[in-house]
Amino acid sequence: MKRYVCALGSLAMAVAAAAVTMGTYTPPNPPAPHFFDYFGDGSEPDPNPSGTIALGGEHNYASFTVPAGAAVNISEDFNRPPSSTLIVRSPGTCTIAGTISGRGIANPVYTIGGAGAGGGGNPGAAGTAALGVISPSLDFTGGAGGTAGNPGGPGQDGTPLPNTVMNFILDEMASVVDSSGGMPGGAGAGAVNPFDCHNAQPGNGGCGGAGLILICREIDFQSTAMVDLRGQDGFAGSPGPGAGAGGGGGGGGYFFTYALAYVHSPASSGTVLLNGGAGGAGGDSTAGAGGQGSSGWSRYF
Repeated sequence: MKRYVCALGSLAMAVAAAAVTMGTYTPPNPPAPHFFDYFGDGSEPDPNPSGTIALGGEHNYASFTVPAGAAVNISEDFNRPPSSTLIVRSPGTCTIAGTISGRGIANPVYTIGGAGAGGGGNPGAAGTAALGVISPSLDFTGGAGGTAGNPGGPGQDGTPLPNTVMNFILDEMASVVDSSGGMPGGAGAGAVNPFDCHNAQPGNGGCGGAGLILICREIDFQSTAMVDLRGQDGFAGSPGPGAGAGGGGGGGGYFFTYALAYVHSPASSGTVLLNGGAGGAGGDSTAGAGGQGSSGWSRYF
């Protein structure tokens, strides 16, 4: 009898092993960087808006809800880093059913989103390149400005960040957390204030898209959810002979999500927009157009 029980036990173990061997293996998600290890203390109440609200910087919500029909606009505030990124930490559930928008609001010094494009040239001068710094030790340049000439050359498109740079950002997130949003586009030749994408003047580059980071114990990203972190389009140059200037392209933002228990992935539900902005047109036939900003990037853990 004892031998019979042992035999049954051995048979059960063999069947279980065979089931594991024959089943489909699903590899686990990659480990999240240490920046994502802390879900926050939940000291802030859930904003749970019924209409439209503005949020920026880092928050520790008990839970975070954006209902269908409601909207959160990410705001830029250089007195509250990260200046153009919304970071939500929560030991509860983050439910996204409405809209989170940060399109074209980022004009950061430090940038970890998509690269901006260069502005177009005109007969008298070259366009301005898009510039960004990921950390004090790592410069990353966007598209080059168009050359001077008649007509002036077009601005160069922004190039997406390579994987090595993306991995650097994730590994060093704690030290580059003030890095914000996508890179703004370079201005066209002849732009009056080429380094302020917010002034919407002729020939200026578009602002980059904001950044969004969700670090929650559970994330429920529903089919009605919309996250819009696109770059702003560049502005057309001034009209008139000899006064033309190419418009600059805007860069996209970035989107990270991390949940310990459950992620309803944006890959299969809802919409996430990370496109770069289009270049503005030259003011006349003597000026080159701005380039196309590169898309931002996303990572789910």
